[in-house]
Amino acid sequence: AFAKVRPHRLDLHEMSGPVARFCLLLALRDEALRASSKPLRVITGIGKHSDGAPKVKQEVLSVCQELRLPVRLSQDEGSVQVSSKHLTSTLAGQVQRLLSEQELRRHYSSLPLIDG
Repeated sequence: AFAKVRPHRLDLHEMSGPVARFCLLLALRDEALRASSKPLRVITGIGKHSDGAPKVKQEVLSVCQELRLPVRLSQDEGSVQVSSKHLTSTLAGQVQRLLSEQELRRHYSSLPLIDG
């Protein structure tokens, strides 16, 4: 499943943690390179379909913590928002390093891939 993307909005709920992480990194990089003046809203869902804690939200918060990126939780806690002032070229560079081949292999080596 691919993320549902609209300008300034990324819908990750119903995804696995690793796929959500990858989609979030791409969206952060793209929004930062775009030098957006609007915040990025990341819809994580509230974890209704997760065993235990909401896995997608945990993955999103983990990525943001790794990038030292402050976020604001929605009142229902089903989404997080990244302020436009943090969507900078510096962030784009940090994200690009996380998207390097070595990092991709480290995080995604367990995902089944289909050879075409």
